[in-house]
Amino acid sequence: MLNHKPKILFVHPSLDYGGAEDQRLTILRHINREKYDISICSFEGVGDIGKQIEKIGFKVHCLNKPSNPYHILTTFSLFRYLLKNRYDIVQTSLFNANFHGRIAAKLAGIPHIISEEHSEHYQYNTARFLPYIWADKMLSIFTDKIICCSKSVMDSISELERLPKNKLQAILSVVNFNKLKITIDREEMRHRLGLSRSDIVVGNIATISPRKGQDVLIKAFKLIRESLPGAKLIIAGREDAQTKEGLLKLIKEFNLSKDIVFLGKQENLANIFNIMNIFILSSFIEGIPLTVVEAMYMNIPVIATDVGGLREIIEDGKTGMIVSPNNPQSIAEAAIDLLSNNIKTTHIVQNAKESALNRFIPQRYVSELEKCYDSIMSNGLSNNSHE
Repeated sequence: MLNHKPKILFVHPSLDYGGAEDQRLTILRHINREKYDISICSFEGVGDIGKQIEKIGFKVHCLNKPSNPYHILTTFSLFRYLLKNRYDIVQTSLFNANFHGRIAAKLAGIPHIISEEHSEHYQYNTARFLPYIWADKMLSIFTDKIICCSKSVMDSISELERLPKNKLQAILSVVNFNKLKITIDREEMRHRLGLSRSDIVVGNIATISPRKGQDVLIKAFKLIRESLPGAKLIIAGREDAQTKEGLLKLIKEFNLSKDIVFLGKQENLANIFNIMNIFILSSFIEGIPLTVVEAMYMNIPVIATDVGGLREIIEDGKTGMIVSPNNPQSIAEAAIDLLSNNIKTTHIVQNAKESALNRFIPQRYVSELEKCYDSIMSNGLSNNSHE
């Protein structure tokens, strides 16, 4: 048996705002500090999330090195850090950290190595990323467990890299519902954005990028407005300039410039959800998009495309609507149905909030993660006792 609290190091490429980073903060708020001695390491910077992690009492170490896998010095810097600060478990998140972190941990003789896979995995699922796929497969040989944000991601990795299922574990991502606090009245928020009390607001919260399919959403919105002339579309999220330029051209072509508002990145999403009548996610690629869960919690009916782990979040027709990707007509029809059928929408909203609260709470994730730690460490002790 260990005569000390297990020492765990979480490794990230950076700790700026992002889904995997926000999830780490949420998990750290609920993990058992009496049971584990936890530190966090970032390659590129402490960032907004890192500062919040420090505020809740955890040590964040920054290597100040580029996270790109081609920078061998980053691996070496982490290796030296691990030699000075011995850990029982090193847990890495996202490809760049998975690459440097697992190599450094193996070289430093760390007993247990865990990696995490999020929706980022899907962007490596093409021939041009074969070096990434091969690297991931080779590094998995000395990885105790690969934790996936959804069953769909787990199945995809298992098939792509031909890994045994017992090497992988799906632990459904979580949401920090406590951060969803409304601070601005609904009517006041609408007024600030130039929306009237009677406007039907269709919302989308996602990074503006081709993978999120906002072009398809705009095409669907054009059809929605033909049936519901009072509809408005708001799009919030970090913006890729080139993608946004293409969207603006499409909006101008459809003569919708007065009916679509880009809000950019928003700190308080609760205020944005609060002005919506419906939330639509039109993505081509997703893992577990937590904005969908947040919308469910905020009593906003959700329509989402049938990609990634969306069916692990939404039960079609019961907690939301699932539609075909790249199909503006199906999105528009589902939206018009929900916006015109109050009884159906009320049932969906009620079921969705109950599902969000039951299935996406941090305590559930932490419990499964701690069982994973206990399992790999007890297996390690058992293996050592037979040597």
